[in-house]
Parts: sequence; structure tokens; C-alpha cells
Amino acid sequence: MILWNTFTTCKNKLDALMTLIPMIVTDISILLWSVNPMIETHAPLIFLIHGVIFSAICSKLIICSVAKQKFEWFDLCYVVEILLLLEQTYLNILPSYTALFAFCLYVLINYTVFVFGVVTQLTEYLGVSVFKVKRKPQ
Repeated sequence: MILWNTFTTCKNKLDALMTLIPMIVTDISILLWSVNPMIETHAPLIFLIHGVIFSAICSKLIICSVAKQKFEWFDLCYVVEILLLLEQTYLNILPSYTALFAFCLYVLINYTVFVFGVVTQLTEYLGVSVFKVKRKPQ
């Protein structure tokens, strides 16, 4: 219902459809991972990674809605995830633990940089300090 209201009230229908791309890519990648033989041994790590990616998508969507900015539908995490999925399914060059750990580290660093940037911009806009101590003017 919310999706239909968003689609009918949006002036540019293509922009409304573009916001669905990250969710569709995430759903397809979860489906592809679920048929991958690696899911039997690495399921918690794989779904933890998808949880972080999903929270990043939701955070970006909320921030873009509140700030009335255009939603950036492309993220490098999707490309890296698809490459990892293809590598682990067909090529199998890297050991599975190494590849998943590297991807997990990449996703966590990407999300941490995103959160740090958002918090820094918000605190600078509001004039409060979170990550640094400001000296009192004398």
C-alpha cells in the first residue's frame, strides 16, 4: 500500500521505480546465496552481511526522504557481492573463509564510513559535538 501511494504521488515514475533496485538486487542475491552450497557452512555470516547491507539501504532511504534528496540507487556493495557470489560458485579461486571475511570487512567498513559521515554532517549542522571536543572560546 505504501509503495502504491509513493508511486502514484511521485511526479517522476522512473525515480520511484529506481528506488526499488537496491531491494530487488538484495532479494535476488539472497535467493542466489540460498542455492549456493556455501550456505550450509557460512549461513550466519552471509545473513549478517545482508543485514548490514539492508540496514544501509534503509538508512540511506530514510535520510534521502527526510532531506528531500535524490536516492542513490547504485552501491558498490552490490557489485562486490555479485562478484564474490560468482567467484565462490564458479571459479572457487579464493578459500571460502577468506572471501567471506574480506567481503564482511568491506561491508562493515563501508557502513561505518557512511554512519560516521552522516553523524558528522548532522552534528556540524546542529552545532553540537559528538566525535570531538570543542574548546570554549576565551
